[in-house]
Amino acid sequence: MAQGASNAEIAAGLTVSLGTAKWHVGHVLAKLGATSRTQALLRAQQVGLV
Repeated sequence: MAQGASNAEIAAGLTVSLGTAKWHVGHVLAKLGATSRTQALLRAQQVGLV
C-alpha cells in the first residue's frame, strides 16, 4: 500500500485472492483510523510504521 500498489497488485504479490487483499486493506485502514490509502500512509508515518 505504501508503494501505491493496487489491490490486484497486492494480491498478486502475496499470492492471495483479490477479495483477501481487499479485506486486509480494509482492516489496515480501519486500524489506522483512515478512510483512504493516503490517510493511512500519513498515519502510518506518524506512528513510525513506515
